[in-house]
Amino acid sequence: MSYEQPAPYPPAGPMPPARRTNGVGIAALVVGIIAILLSLIPIVGIIVAVVAVVLGIIGLVLKNRARGMAITGLILGAVALVVGVIVTIVAGVFVSEMDRQMNQENAIEYRATVSAGAATVSYGSVSGQSTAEFEGEWTESLNVTGFDIPSLMVSGDILGEDQELTCEIIVNGETVSSQSGTSTVSCSGSTID
Repeated sequence: MSYEQPAPYPPAGPMPPARRTNGVGIAALVVGIIAILLSLIPIVGIIVAVVAVVLGIIGLVLKNRARGMAITGLILGAVALVVGVIVTIVAGVFVSEMDRQMNQENAIEYRATVSAGAATVSYGSVSGQSTAEFEGEWTESLNVTGFDIPSLMVSGDILGEDQELTCEIIVNGETVSSQSGTSTVSCSGSTID
């Protein structure tokens, strides 16, 4: 019985250098996660996302380091950057529109009619209310700056018979509210477009 010796293993070549932990890649991953969470806050989300992207790029450039966390941090940072830019643009448009609405001059016109006899109007806005008595047709104009809630109430004569009442509020040339009826009618609107 002959026993054959197994062939010797081939000589081992040089060992590849061991990959070391990538501290910058870990930092990119952590900051990328934070950037995703903060991406819905205008400007702040963008700043944190840029930091994540920069750390991710640095983590990829380092030699003999694990790259998985750096790549993930870079991707999370890039996504957070896109979301942050979109959120910041939307917030800017919203703030600009609100500023325009708050500083806009608005022309408010109140109109009321009564078919017969006398009626009373109570009209105004956030700044105050006024009353007046009228017969037939009544109008009043008011200019306000910014947001306001105009209101108009028309009350007929409780002793009058068959009174038809109408009210209408016009803001910047457009009717925002109108009503008709008997006894009492009311209208309200807003200066917001």
